[in-house]
Amino acid sequence: MYSSCTKEDNCLTCSVSVEYIDGGDCDQLANTDLSINSGCISVPMDNEYNVLVDIINNSHTRVNMLYADGQISTSLYNSLTYHYEIMSSLRGNSYNQMINPDVDELRSWFRKYFIGFNQRLNFDPSSLPDSLVVAAGIKTIYSYITIGCVMNSVANFSSIVIEGDYYGYATLNASDISCPTDLKLIGATFDQAIAKSLRTNGLGPVNLSLPFEYIQTPAPGEIPRIEIAPAEMLSLQNGEVAHCPTSVFTTTPATLNTIFYECCVEKTDLEKLGEANAFAGLILTFAVVTTTLVFWPWNPISEENDH
Repeated sequence: MYSSCTKEDNCLTCSVSVEYIDGGDCDQLANTDLSINSGCISVPMDNEYNVLVDIINNSHTRVNMLYADGQISTSLYNSLTYHYEIMSSLRGNSYNQMINPDVDELRSWFRKYFIGFNQRLNFDPSSLPDSLVVAAGIKTIYSYITIGCVMNSVANFSSIVIEGDYYGYATLNASDISCPTDLKLIGATFDQAIAKSLRTNGLGPVNLSLPFEYIQTPAPGEIPRIEIAPAEMLSLQNGEVAHCPTSVFTTTPATLNTIFYECCVEKTDLEKLGEANAFAGLILTFAVVTTTLVFWPWNPISEENDH
């Protein structure tokens, strides 16, 4: 598909092509809106790269503040800080869209940390195809965003011991969940399936939890503890933790990119001259046709009389 466009910075006239190509210097197009589902929380929003980056960075600032105030333990703080490191893989295009994260950065992160996916992703990420690494990376990024939105929506945190392991948890009102950005209003919704009271419609008080060491740094050959690596926030009900019913890994898109690219390429002087001449010829044709129709001496009545 081809069309024309104007570009003020580098070229006056350029061509736009949307086609199946490798990309090169073209912009990768992405999904225009997002449904960020993870850990019982869904954050619907437009795909706006600057807003996502603002949420992520403000979430990191919030984590640092909570740690400085003594509200989260050192081990949970370390997990959240390790989690934040995957944000170096984020990428955007010139349309302010988040596109697929950098796969090399993702492999580097998964090689260092275990978050709860298949252990092969930690042991040997280079053996896995790019598509699987990207899908796991998007899920991990989304997980951090939802955690940040939860931490932004509560005043304090507590801890609980479950089967000998420490968990941090937050009690919040599901109707008040919002994400940390002043760029625009970004709210979140809670998975109603685990709400215990029908009268709240899932908008009442809920408990969400994270193991202190949900991000692990296993040594080479060491088996990570899969029972405390949930990859996302958990529901905490009656002293037990669990994934939410609708929180499954496949709800995150495997890719943010579409199969299309968009290119804006300056035309050569010869192409511009040829198009100018063609346009001038077209206008001249219109002028000749119009003149002929207006001034051609045609009298239907006289022609009938001639017959």
